[in-house]
Amino acid sequence: MKNVVGALALACFSFAGFAQAQPANGNTTETCSPGCGCRDLELTPINTIAGHVPDKREWMTGYSFMNTHLQGNQSGTSKWTDEQVYRDYAMAPRKMDMQMHMAMVMYGVTTRLSVTAMFSFAACQMTMGMKEMGMVMQGTVNEMKSVSSGPGDTRIYATYRLLNTPENKLNVTLGMGLPTGSISSRGTTMKGEGQLLAYNMQQGAGTFALLPVITYTWQSELVSFGAELAGSTNMGRNTRGYSYGNNMALTMWAARKILPWIGLSARVAGKYTAAMAGYDKDIALLMYNDPMANASNYGGTTIGTYIGLSCSMPKLRALTFRAEFGIPVYQDLNGVQMTQRNELQAGIQYVF
Repeated sequence: MKNVVGALALACFSFAGFAQAQPANGNTTETCSPGCGCRDLELTPINTIAGHVPDKREWMTGYSFMNTHLQGNQSGTSKWTDEQVYRDYAMAPRKMDMQMHMAMVMYGVTTRLSVTAMFSFAACQMTMGMKEMGMVMQGTVNEMKSVSSGPGDTRIYATYRLLNTPENKLNVTLGMGLPTGSISSRGTTMKGEGQLLAYNMQQGAGTFALLPVITYTWQSELVSFGAELAGSTNMGRNTRGYSYGNNMALTMWAARKILPWIGLSARVAGKYTAAMAGYDKDIALLMYNDPMANASNYGGTTIGTYIGLSCSMPKLRALTFRAEFGIPVYQDLNGVQMTQRNELQAGIQYVF
C-alpha cells in the first residue's frame, strides 16, 4: 500500500514539475480569466461517471487505464482453497488481471446539458490450476493460461445539471451501453486452442443497457464531498442466450487540496450485481470443469475503499492527472468466484 501511494504521489509531482518548467505565454501568474483555458482543480475522484462535466461550448477529452487484479477463490464470504474448488470442478482459477483502456470525449451543449461518448479496449489474462485423475497436482506444471483482448462496449451519456452553483452541483445522467464488444472471443480452454472462452474472458455484454446516474458534489476552496448512485439494466438476452445481471452501485467520497494544484481523496463504494440470466450453450459444455463457465457463478455484493490523487498543471489548469488505488473490504459472491484483490486506475484529462 505504501509503495502504491508513493508511486502515485511521485507521478503527480513529476507531472506538475514538468508543467512548472513550461512557459505559459510569458505569464507567470496563475490568475484565471474566461476563455484562458485554466480551471480550478476539481477534487472529484477519477472513478465517477458524471463527476466531471464541461461548461458550455467546452470540449473535454480524456484517457484512462484500469487494472483489476483477482487472486484465489471464494464462495459467499468464505475463502476457498484450490482443493475445495476441485471437489466440484476440474479446474481452479488462480489469478487474473483485467485491463481496460478507456477514451472519453465530452461536449458542453449548454450551461446545463452535456453529452459524453466512452470507448474502451479490454485485455484479460487468467491462470488456472488443473487436477488430473481426481488428484490435486502440486507445482506449476498443472497450470493453464488463457488470454483475450479486443474492443469493449461503448457508452454514451447525456448529463443535465439540475443544480449548478459554485459550491453545489447536482447532475442527472441517462446513458446507454452499446454492444460493441465481442461475446465470441476464443482462446485456450481444457478442450484445447481456439475454443470459446468463459463469460469473464469476453470483452462485451452483447446487449444494450440503460445506464441512469445521479451525482451530487459540494466543493469549497479546499474541501469536497460527493456521492453518486449508478445503475445498469440490460435490455434482454444477447444472441448467445444470456444476460449479465443488472447492477446498482453507490459511491461516496471526501477530498481536500493540499496544494493549489494537488488534492487527495478517500472514497468508499458498494456494488450489487444480480445473478446472470440464461447461459451460453457452448460455454456451458465446460460448466462442470471450469467455475467461470458456470453461469451460476456470477453476481454478488462488493464494498471497496479507495485513495486517490488529483493534480493539475500549475500553469495549464486545463490538463489534469488523476489516479486511484483501491482494495475490497467485503465480498459476498454468488457460487464460486475469483476474489478481487485490488484495483488501480489512472488517467489524464484535457479541457478546451
